Amino acid sequence: RSMTSHRWTYKEKDYIYYRCYSHQMNKQCPYNKSIREDKVEEFLLKRLGVLIEDYNVEVKQKQQARPNPAAIKSRMDKLTDLYLSDTISKEDYLARYEPLKNALKDAENAPKPVPAEVVNDFTASYESFSRAARKAFWSRLLVRIIPTEDGFLPVFDRNDNKQLLFSLIVKMGI
Repeated sequence: RSMTSHRWTYKEKDYIYYRCYSHQMNKQCPYNKSIREDKVEEFLLKRLGVLIEDYNVEVKQKQQARPNPAAIKSRMDKLTDLYLSDTISKEDYLARYEPLKNALKDAENAPKPVPAEVVNDFTASYESFSRAARKAFWSRLLVRIIPTEDGFLPVFDRNDNKQLLFSLIVKMGI
């Protein structure tokens, strides 16, 4: 369905509604309801909160399984001490050091949870966005929004790139 927006002014307040273009023009679509823009935004912000919570749980689970960067650095230091004291050969040192170096790089570059204060700050600042800024924000994240009988079905980025989502929150909100 292709939805078009329509502005309606009531008591000096503008309301934006979306409705199905096919139904409006030639009645080919059975979806004859209008959806208020503020209700869609409210739903999307709640859904965004759920996605952030899910993301944080996923990141924390991965962090528990991943070795601690401090422990890796400690092992690297011990290995360097062994090499400097001529206990191990240079080849053995390099063979052991490279995997540790890569593990440290992975551990330091691992995604981090989105702090609650960032989400709260974003939600507060989202309210001050202009309509164009809100549209730009959602356009970067959503492929489309499909209205259903009991709500909406947001279709996020085809790659489900959660890191992009949260970096946008940080860039635009704070």
